[in-house]
Amino acid sequence: MHGANVHQDHAGWSDAVTHTGIQRDIAMIKGCGMNFIRGSHYPHHTYFAQECDRQGILFWSENCFWGTGGPKEEGYWTASGYPVKEEDEEEFEQSCLQTLEEMIRTNRNHPSIIVWSMCNEPFFSDIEVMEKAKALVVRLAELSHRLDPTRPAAVGGAQRGGFDCLGDIAGYNGDGASIFINPGFPNFVSEYGSTVSDRPGEFMHRYQDGVEKNYPWRSGKSLWCGFHHGSILFDMGHMGMIDYYRLPLNTWYWYRENLLGIQRPAILQEGIPFRIHLAADRTEISSDGTQDAHIIVSVMDEQGNRITNSPEVVLEVVSGEGMFPTGKTFVFSPGRNNFIEGLGAIELRSYYGGDTIIQARSGGLLGDRLCIHVTGSVKPENRQLKELQPPPYLQGAPERKQLSNISLNRPVFCSSCHKEHPGKNVTDGSFNTFWYPAEEETGGWILVDLEGTKEVKSITLEFNAVMNGVYELTLSDDRKEFRQIYLAREGDANSFLTVHLSSERARFVRVRFPGEAVGIVKIEVMA
Repeated sequence: MHGANVHQDHAGWSDAVTHTGIQRDIAMIKGCGMNFIRGSHYPHHTYFAQECDRQGILFWSENCFWGTGGPKEEGYWTASGYPVKEEDEEEFEQSCLQTLEEMIRTNRNHPSIIVWSMCNEPFFSDIEVMEKAKALVVRLAELSHRLDPTRPAAVGGAQRGGFDCLGDIAGYNGDGASIFINPGFPNFVSEYGSTVSDRPGEFMHRYQDGVEKNYPWRSGKSLWCGFHHGSILFDMGHMGMIDYYRLPLNTWYWYRENLLGIQRPAILQEGIPFRIHLAADRTEISSDGTQDAHIIVSVMDEQGNRITNSPEVVLEVVSGEGMFPTGKTFVFSPGRNNFIEGLGAIELRSYYGGDTIIQARSGGLLGDRLCIHVTGSVKPENRQLKELQPPPYLQGAPERKQLSNISLNRPVFCSSCHKEHPGKNVTDGSFNTFWYPAEEETGGWILVDLEGTKEVKSITLEFNAVMNGVYELTLSDDRKEFRQIYLAREGDANSFLTVHLSSERARFVRVRFPGEAVGIVKIEVMA
């Protein structure tokens, strides 16, 4: 199995996605040669499974019990995956059990669904409730077996805390693919890749950290992730191989070329813009809310070739009842990150019948018009449809009085490791475990992935012996370019280091030893 994780929200419309939007999403995953979708990290609309049946793609349907790394702030989305207040436990567990039952009962007759997943990364819970989180996963798996004994119960994101043996299938995320080699029970890489990129991006795969090779004891792998999605965290929503507006990055074309043998499109160049061109995936939609039109806007030269110039373009509904998520107009521009290399897209829908005429205009260029016919009743006279408004302001994280360790239980990658001292030990929160490289390795390194760009206030290293050799501490946003923030020189003996930073943002923290290395007990990143 080879597929991708799919969030169901679309740019502008959020989770209010049409049936045709779901059809396009599934078709794009299958269209690059993949055969599997993981519904991350909540039950998707029931039409999603129906469409997976129709198009013939395997579907991992997931319950909405999940945790995430970061400061464990009560009342915020990075709070403990399992509640820390005893009075909340019963209601929380009943909610998880209820959503699992609803997911199974409403979807169990869909043959595309091959597994029910209980959760995602529940190990991102406070340590004092970790055993309760594990007990809840066991209860969920037992309920899944009672409701549907024909499908296995998976534990999604089970690479920490001993969650992987609690269900029928272990889903490993991030560094789990390299940590768990032939674990002895059914397993799957439920997330790999995790690369921040916008269009056009690099023409390359995202195989890394243990998924480069296919093993007979592993069921398959699922890219993180299929589509960009909404997120209040800096760049966490920009890890798709297809952007939020449902336009492919070059990564998607790489998979298509290598899995299906379809050659990538020709590389375009800048030119002299002459006109704007409009197209749509369909020119007829219904007014019942189940259909929309995917409008594609491109810049052309005088010979009719698409070019990469990206001026501001305004789309306007000049006639009819169709609307964009912003109302009757939608603006494309590079500054809005929605018009890149002379290409943009947005979805249009209507709740009343009749013809909708869309006009594209851009200063100094020829415009274009497009007609979308909407079937259904015409809007009654004097009946005004209220335009959608931007969402209300979302309250941010509670104000913290002290720094928090944001590296706890994060993925760890290394040049090598001693079989009894794996890299994951540096973020497990224990002083009794440590990482050590393979015997006689020089030039070794170990890297912590914060899973998104974070503001870093300080970094602490603790070694398992006095370190008096050379090592460097570096930060990176993309795991390609690293910037040095500390260099220990020969003879600077210490077993403990804390580096305070005034204003640094980074996703990756790396310690590198040009010569011989010593073991590292912990790498603690505070924010």
